[in-house]
Amino acid sequence: MQVGYYLSQNWKASIYRILLFGYVLVSLLNASVLPIGPIYRMYNVVCIVGCLYIQKTRRRINRSLRRILLMIFIVSLISSICANNLSLLVYVMFIITAEKDFDKLVKTVFFGQLIGLIGLISFSLIGILPDYTYEHMGMLAHSYGFYYYASIPYYLLFLSLMYIYIRKDKLRIMEILVLFTIQMISYQIFTVRLTFLISTGALGLALVLIKFKIVNIDKKFIKNISKLIFPVICLFSIYLGVNYTTENALWSSLNTLLANRISQANYAFQNYPVTIFGQQIEMHGRASMALGLYSGKYFFIDSGYIYSVLVYGVVFTVMLFLVYSLLLVRACEKKDKQLYIWIISVLVFSFVNDALINISMNPVLLSLPYMLRISKINNKLFV
Repeated sequence: MQVGYYLSQNWKASIYRILLFGYVLVSLLNASVLPIGPIYRMYNVVCIVGCLYIQKTRRRINRSLRRILLMIFIVSLISSICANNLSLLVYVMFIITAEKDFDKLVKTVFFGQLIGLIGLISFSLIGILPDYTYEHMGMLAHSYGFYYYASIPYYLLFLSLMYIYIRKDKLRIMEILVLFTIQMISYQIFTVRLTFLISTGALGLALVLIKFKIVNIDKKFIKNISKLIFPVICLFSIYLGVNYTTENALWSSLNTLLANRISQANYAFQNYPVTIFGQQIEMHGRASMALGLYSGKYFFIDSGYIYSVLVYGVVFTVMLFLVYSLLLVRACEKKDKQLYIWIISVLVFSFVNDALINISMNPVLLSLPYMLRISKINNKLFV
């Protein structure tokens, strides 16, 4: 009976990666123009059930790890209910159930995104899926199977970060140049300046840290900065959002540079309270307005920090940034330059967009169980 009930560790790892690959693909397709909402919601339930089974049948989990994961699950469940957001619970279930081999999980997400993007872009180019176009920065921006022109550049940014991580110290200068060329082409087609700048910065860090090894990230001052940088940026984002005024010329210029994201954050704080466990907030972006799906006032919270505080609540946000701070410090201690570049890029990206917890786009949080395992505080969380 024990053999029949407990699947082998290899089988459970395979089931987990199959669920994860399917979730990445279905999430990407759901973000496109394809009407697969019911399939996406049904697959969310499948993933939750599958992850619960894997977690329940996992044997010999250290008590300390069990308590940490249980706390994360309870807080996330409450926030998911308050925000009426089932996806949050799915993200967290994948995170707390993640296997120890983070490299395999990154490859799973990488190929899921790559296959999905190639398929959608191909079907759009041959006319099966629509290509909605926008005038942006005096240029024509394409969407290629998505509703909004920024969707594909966001995925390309994280594909680049995952590629850098997968290649590790084998990454060559020629590969960095190819990635930069892809981002240049992306900028010409989709006109999204943010992802181009962040990608360029990440590739520059790859040269400095990986190829030329100019800076050692295990220095004490870098680790000390890493402990505080996420909560500091989050608090700065909140401060800007709460105190923004058009009378301040500097803030008005920054707001214009960031496409009115600060003024939108200010509107959010004026109309929605900061809560302990979050709340549901209805938003309408440029795509729904441009396509005639919504005719009211534009309102969208772009900043991942402000979105987390208002939608998921204070408790979840504090927990989230403790996790990110832990991952960044562990990356320093392990001298994992690729992971460090990835997390720093997320830090910058989340100031103006949200991908902090979305593991189908940004799977860096799937490294949490592995990082807890190598923790100096308790290095036998998995036995």
